[in-house]
Amino acid sequence: SSPVALPFTFYYMDISTFGMYWSMFLIFGHTIQSLFTAYGPNTRDLVLSPKISLGKHLFMDILWVHSLFSAMILVPEYFGSS
Repeated sequence: SSPVALPFTFYYMDISTFGMYWSMFLIFGHTIQSLFTAYGPNTRDLVLSPKISLGKHLFMDILWVHSLFSAMILVPEYFGSS
């Protein structure tokens, strides 16, 4: 799934402004990550420099989501209703 859905989901869940900024940071970071991922020969012209393998891309995606879940568990007051 695309991280672009996060801000909309957070908006409808009435998440705080901090949560909205966190989700925007995740989208920005994932976009940069995607520009450097080697998806295969058919997409070689669509990326800046294919330096990240698909396995590394998946691992980095897991880290992005883990940071979100960890923050929501450790400091839930930052993600409460605005």
